[in-house]
Amino acid sequence: GYRLSAAVALEFMEPEPAAKLINILQARPGYQQDFIDQNPAYIDRNNEEQMTQWLLGQAAFWPDTARGLPDGERARYNRSSWHYTDGAWIRDSAPFQGSQLGIKAFADVDGIDRREFDSEEKASNVVTGIDCNAAVLRNASAPAPARAIALCWVLYLIGDIHQPLHTGSLYTASVFETGERGGNAIRVDDSNLH
Repeated sequence: GYRLSAAVALEFMEPEPAAKLINILQARPGYQQDFIDQNPAYIDRNNEEQMTQWLLGQAAFWPDTARGLPDGERARYNRSSWHYTDGAWIRDSAPFQGSQLGIKAFADVDGIDRREFDSEEKASNVVTGIDCNAAVLRNASAPAPARAIALCWVLYLIGDIHQPLHTGSLYTASVFETGERGGNAIRVDDSNLH
């Protein structure tokens, strides 16, 4: 899904901005190991269009691999709260807040204004994660490796925000008082809905 959302984005992009994204991506720590060395044989390395699609697809998928990094690197790159929003959080002109059955609606939580980001610590969900990383990506004076990591996160989070189980949660008085956590609390055989 992440690779697909990156491919769709490329369909709306001219070659010049796509090339700029690849230049940004090349500054990512571990670029050779995680991108070039992982390039599958069916991708023609001499075909710029194929390489661009594959590299941006790999970038869009990379934040999921950050969960499995060794402890020090995982702490540096993994942001578990950025992968979703629980439905109690709203922004701007959202007409309502999540799904609550049989319980009182939560107080509106507007979150930080996207123009107020000055540190990664202020990002707490998929929407603010996009805001934070887009700000770093747009900042031409930010360190090149930080911009490359931010590009990976923007591509990834755009994929996440289009997945229904990442953008809401059901709250009920009798079963999911604290929410069903994007399907993780709904049992399906030996697993869960997510």
